[in-house]
Amino acid sequence: MADIDLYAEKRTKEGRHTRNQLAKEGRIPGVMYGREVGSMALAVDAAELKKILKNFGTSSLINLKFKDEKKNNNYKVMVRDLQHDPVRNEIMHVDFQKISMADKIKTSAKIKLTGKPDLPSGMTVQQQQRTVEIECLPSKIPGEITVDISDINEGEVLHVGDLQPPEGVKITTDPGTVIASAAYLKTIEPEETPEEIKDKDDDVKEDGNEGEGFKQA
Repeated sequence: MADIDLYAEKRTKEGRHTRNQLAKEGRIPGVMYGREVGSMALAVDAAELKKILKNFGTSSLINLKFKDEKKNNNYKVMVRDLQHDPVRNEIMHVDFQKISMADKIKTSAKIKLTGKPDLPSGMTVQQQQRTVEIECLPSKIPGEITVDISDINEGEVLHVGDLQPPEGVKITTDPGTVIASAAYLKTIEPEETPEEIKDKDDDVKEDGNEGEGFKQA
């Protein structure tokens, strides 16, 4: 598991003016909470947070470091909530949870399909489930859980129960949940053009079937 560092600064002010000022400075307001720290208001660099979320997702362990602290300035945290602007979809607020390295946590892990199966033309492996819920120590959080699909055959289905998690990791998602299946790609029939619809109507009229309607005996 790679070390992910994110620097933060404590903040003492709240309100819209503070949020607007932080946004102008390229920072996002947030809070860190946990048994040892209570609730601590902070701000982080917007670009750095977005980079971490893009590369590692929300299930990664982050080293949250405070520039204004000389001691105990390194906190192990995970992103627990993100609030987005409904119009611009930009992150408006982030919640971090302080993690104890000695306690198991519940989080999620990505599923990665590997290998290339030998399937009939037009058939492919379609992935329905891309993450699973897991429980483990923070130090055991996997970047992803891989499953080899090289031997999958026509009509076969892979389930969560077929996954082999790393040592120390327990998958809590229902074992019967479908991960992927080998199936033919569905083809979508093109919609008829107005000209094609008109031609059909003309053909019906020529056959003498137009306007017959329902005849009562």
